Amino acid sequence: MKKVFLAMVCVLAGSGAQAADYSESEYSANPVLRPLTLPKGMLSLGGGLSYVEKENGSDDWNTFPWVRYGITDNLSVGLDGLTYRFLAKDGFELAGNVGLRGGDYDSKDSDDNDDDTWEVAASASLFGKKVLSDQLALTFGAEYIRWDSDGDRVNRHEWDYGVGVLYQFAPDWTFDASYTYRDLSNQYNADNANVYRVGLTRSFGNDFEVSLFYRHNDFQQGTGDQNYGYNYRNISGVAATWRF
Repeated sequence: MKKVFLAMVCVLAGSGAQAADYSESEYSANPVLRPLTLPKGMLSLGGGLSYVEKENGSDDWNTFPWVRYGITDNLSVGLDGLTYRFLAKDGFELAGNVGLRGGDYDSKDSDDNDDDTWEVAASASLFGKKVLSDQLALTFGAEYIRWDSDGDRVNRHEWDYGVGVLYQFAPDWTFDASYTYRDLSNQYNADNANVYRVGLTRSFGNDFEVSLFYRHNDFQQGTGDQNYGYNYRNISGVAATWRF
């Protein structure tokens, strides 16, 4: 899978498709044309509400905030860590991110959400975008995640590989879809899993937008292990973002 991902990056980087011109100093209202990092001095604040259905049949409502600030045109910092864009040429961008993420787990046979335990993981990712036109862009990424835990999850890790598409089908309306392959290396008694996501974004100029999204995770772990954050089967929700 690593070789396939590297080959795809090389093909997109060398693609002769002509991308639309856009100013690096302006953050477009069109998600297709936006750079991967915030312009220098821009602050992005947001939050959302999601409905979560778990593998064991239980469900829950979650809220999630985020904040990001552009230190330079190529370097952003936020709750998701540090993001640095090291390549931007002819509509092709490549960036890296390092940061921390959190997740909770509970007993596989328990329906009591109060028993959840919070854990932290370190992650490093490489991701990018190829703009094909004003309305269409392809996205891709690879991420390594390693969990730090005193329990059953100690030293467990995974590689994730994703591809996606952004399509502005009408002014201020953008559809996105992505697929992620999770290489679990037989951890959690499972070799791999697949994650599918679709979303719809309504932009209100450069400063505000609202998004709807749905994600399905087909992860199924073996008997006798713990359920972690990946026991989420379906997630649907709404999110809003402000930029200053």
